[in-house]
Amino acid sequence: MALTLTMYNYSIEYNPGLEHANPDALSRLPFPVSPPTTPLPAESVFAMELLNSRSVSVLEIRTRTRHDPIPSQVVKYIYQGWPNHNSDEALKPYFSRKDELSVQDGCFLWGNRVVIPPKERARVVEELAHPGICRMKALA
Repeated sequence: MALTLTMYNYSIEYNPGLEHANPDALSRLPFPVSPPTTPLPAESVFAMELLNSRSVSVLEIRTRTRHDPIPSQVVKYIYQGWPNHNSDEALKPYFSRKDELSVQDGCFLWGNRVVIPPKERARVVEELAHPGICRMKALA
């Protein structure tokens, strides 16, 4: 940050709070009652925040995940533990990555990427500007 600021000529001035046109909302928020019990990894929070800013919302992905049989089964296995052997062909891609999957806000993640339920993938790809399959996967 200091290196970036060296490119600019600036001066710092003190202005009393009464002279501010818009109050700082964050300085007026109450303190939380208690700190969160388990801190979330930064990459998970970042991924969910990015999802919130897009036209596809976390609520939509959570609902679709809950109602789609395969993703809902994957979420169940993440919470309750995976079986020793997988006989279901539809769960095979998830079973091979079972140690990399987690759940955040009812959506399940593969590493730091939100897994979109299969029935919603075409719509999500359609909503994103599609610059080509490789570039699209990198952006998504």
